[in-house]
Amino acid sequence: MLKITNPNFVRVIKTTSICFFQETYLAPGEEQALILPPGFHVVAKSRPWRSGVRLPGGGVAAIIANDVDYKVCEAISGPDLLVLDLGSLYIINAYLLPSRSDWTKWSVVDPELKLAEALAFCRAEDSAKPVLLMGDLNARTASRQAHHSPLVRSSPDLTCDTRGNWVLQLCDDNDLQILNGSVFDLQGPQLGCGDGAGWTSFQPLGRSVIDYAIASQDMLEMVDYVNVEHTLRYRSDHAPVFAVLRYVKDCEAPDNDVPVESLPIADIINSIDPTCDMLEDALLATLNSALHDDDATRELYGPCYFTQNPTSFYVATAAATGFPNATVCVYWRENSHCVKRTRGSAERAAIIGVIVGLLQTSPNAPVVIYLSSEYVIRALVYLAGRYSLHGWRCQNADILQVACTILQRRAASTVFRLVKSKAEISNLAWLAATRLAKDAITNPSLLLASDPVMDDVPLWSYPAGATPLSLSDSGSLSSKVTANIEKQRPMNLPLPAETAMQDGRVLPPTDVDPASESHRGRWWDRKLMWMNLQKLVTLSKSSMKLFWKFLRRRTDPKPRSIPVSLEQLRTTFQTRMNPPPVLPEQFDANKFHADEEFLKELPTSTEDVTPERFFSRPFTVEEVELVKLKLQTHLHSATGLDGVKYADILSIPSQNLVDLFNLCVSTMDAPRVWLSTMLVGILKPGRPAKDPDSYRIIALESCLLKMLTLLIAQRFRGWLEARNILPEAQNGFRPGFRGINCAYVLRCSIDRTMARGKTLVAVFVDLVNAFPSTNLPTLWKKLADAGATGPLMDWMRMLYDRMQYTVTTPGEDRKFSDVFKSWWGILAGDSHSPDFFAFFASDCTPPQTH
Repeated sequence: MLKITNPNFVRVIKTTSICFFQETYLAPGEEQALILPPGFHVVAKSRPWRSGVRLPGGGVAAIIANDVDYKVCEAISGPDLLVLDLGSLYIINAYLLPSRSDWTKWSVVDPELKLAEALAFCRAEDSAKPVLLMGDLNARTASRQAHHSPLVRSSPDLTCDTRGNWVLQLCDDNDLQILNGSVFDLQGPQLGCGDGAGWTSFQPLGRSVIDYAIASQDMLEMVDYVNVEHTLRYRSDHAPVFAVLRYVKDCEAPDNDVPVESLPIADIINSIDPTCDMLEDALLATLNSALHDDDATRELYGPCYFTQNPTSFYVATAAATGFPNATVCVYWRENSHCVKRTRGSAERAAIIGVIVGLLQTSPNAPVVIYLSSEYVIRALVYLAGRYSLHGWRCQNADILQVACTILQRRAASTVFRLVKSKAEISNLAWLAATRLAKDAITNPSLLLASDPVMDDVPLWSYPAGATPLSLSDSGSLSSKVTANIEKQRPMNLPLPAETAMQDGRVLPPTDVDPASESHRGRWWDRKLMWMNLQKLVTLSKSSMKLFWKFLRRRTDPKPRSIPVSLEQLRTTFQTRMNPPPVLPEQFDANKFHADEEFLKELPTSTEDVTPERFFSRPFTVEEVELVKLKLQTHLHSATGLDGVKYADILSIPSQNLVDLFNLCVSTMDAPRVWLSTMLVGILKPGRPAKDPDSYRIIALESCLLKMLTLLIAQRFRGWLEARNILPEAQNGFRPGFRGINCAYVLRCSIDRTMARGKTLVAVFVDLVNAFPSTNLPTLWKKLADAGATGPLMDWMRMLYDRMQYTVTTPGEDRKFSDVFKSWWGILAGDSHSPDFFAFFASDCTPPQTH
């Protein structure tokens, strides 16, 4: 699908309601990464990945305008076959491999049989509707037509092969006729526009007609014309086949293209009851306390008191293939050195060498450290603050913390100097340190040393009465730890591949003739692929950040416009997230109303009755830093209404976050911007896009709020485990357990049953709208009865009571619907919701039959 952004293809897409593609070479799900014109979406049926994670071949896709009403017939669709039901007709997109090709590696059913079955279903008496089949069938039918058809055909392809005879028989069996070269074809002889229908395929062995538009008899009255359009020879090796239909929709769909009246963000926030000013000020102060890397590092290391008359030492390392360890030499002067064997890489050994050298140096003595590792220098001088704020989730975190603690407790400056080994042939001290490290690699008497730990760091204190040194021009504290290299390695940004090709440094592919009619388009495809390859290679050599940015821009799913209005989604979601006007007969109405009455009587402030004070202990820095570690894997999560990202939160000192979260709980309040959640509708696979019920809810909460509820969830999980509330069968949403455990238990049960010669019956239960339909009064009553009361649970009840929702459009230019409240269901998108549901369902046991 390299050509999907080509202007010629974009023009075709924009001028058609449905655009079919065959041989997409898309892997499952990759269609969501395609860049489409506004107002269109894509449906694809791809083959599975091939062995070795190789992209599959074949595959079909349809790019469909948002105003087309349809649904995918999943039961009769599959790899290389897509069947669309437009209400009053079927349209089929098919690709058949050439005859005698091996299809068994990606399908259990012969593709010919699959297509025949799909047509038989569409033409069955109880569901018969007009059918239009379009696709690459790899069948040559000459000028022949189905026996029953009155349409005369004329084709420049004089060959009829075995697959062609099969297609003709398929047409006879299902009352179909080929439109290529018929009176409906603009290039047909009946219209006087040429000497027969045009060629559709251009391959090394010659031209042929293998792409077709085929219609049922009752479809002909809808067909205006078909046309095989000749495109530029270097664009494609198949000519596009167009079919224009006179199609009237069953019912007029609402006009969703009218301008959307968007509710301003300020109105959304102001619709919530005012929060105490102290909390709003605390939120602003917390956000403003975020530190950049340099400030965070300066804050971590503290003030510097001494810089004059520095001492120095060298840190040289060695590692060799076949040896599992590295060696490090800390060298002060002749006959004054220390050599150690360490586990891990040479980079890790260099950090240990820095630690050893600093522990042998007075904390009040400035020191200059010479070493050859840019990684170690940048980690200790420029990135230590970031690592500390992010909870030390980094390579060699254990010993980096030790090294940073030593630098923090020192009162004097530390300067790192990068040594370029090949340029230091005259530096006798460096040469001696390097030789000692290399000789130690093969020394069997040198035992493996233990890694330094925090207990090895002395509790040095800053000198009494001394004044921290400051920068003369700004008055700010001078940096205690510095280096002679830049924070980032200088980048030589790559030239665009187009420029490189013009300069002659990158040669385009030469193994395909661009002027040949055979496989036309291959040269252009190869050129595009070659240019992308050059971009990836050059970016990987200069900047991995730009490399991944380039790659993700092409592979990440793209936001799509949806063909339903915000008001339609708001009405659907509001209904889904609130109790039904009339309770279903399966409900226990007496208990439902009794739980409602219990909630009305439950005080807003309850007492924590747990001896461990799970629900009343103030949060600590250790808990926040543990949560920060979990957030590291979610840095690209969508933000809430406040726009604060997880990456922003990680730059805030943990103590400041602790103060903010504890203030929220103590005041039993939250900043107003946290109390509005955005809802986005995501189309369920295979569901009609114009039906609001086809969309599942994705909730976008404030990331700061999700961090606080995750802290509460951690306490809640501790309480669940301490009270042994969750059954053994609860594997999802539970630390240390995996959903695959259930599959393993089922497999063991199957094996055991078969070994005993018995029968096993398994039931797979799908809970529809499980989270949105959880009855909240029942949840709060079950929590209170189980002893989960106290400030944290009270705060969660406050959150549920005050949270409001607005439906929004995807993308950057968001529109917002009117807000609504939810009195039913667990908060969508909240960190605590899985734990609440696991608890809610923990006492649900299936009926036992003996």
